Amino acid sequence: MNRSVNTTTGSPATVVALVEKLAADAPYWDPAQLAAVWKDVERRLLPQLREDERRNKSLQAQDAAQAERSRVDYERMRNLAGEVAISIELRCVHVRALARLAELLKAQSQCREATLSLD
Repeated sequence: MNRSVNTTTGSPATVVALVEKLAADAPYWDPAQLAAVWKDVERRLLPQLREDERRNKSLQAQDAAQAERSRVDYERMRNLAGEVAISIELRCVHVRALARLAELLKAQSQCREATLSLD
């Protein structure tokens, strides 16, 4: 089945929406198309995670407990992204991993927005 996903912007909200869409539709996608879309999502996701982790380190002094929770979440997100990438390459996508990644990204995005609104 031919599905299309708009991958033209790389905002955190867009990355969340892309991962949510993939989690919902992945079983119906052509494996080659899914792999191409995932690579694009990865190109947007990984720099975003690195930037968020950098910001998180600056929050360490303000709220060490929250910074540690965020650090653990970032590690989970990286691990899930790796699991998804491998499963897509093996043509047996782990939809639950995609859905969990979407949940974590959404929660982190909401946390980021709340933090930025305090600045």
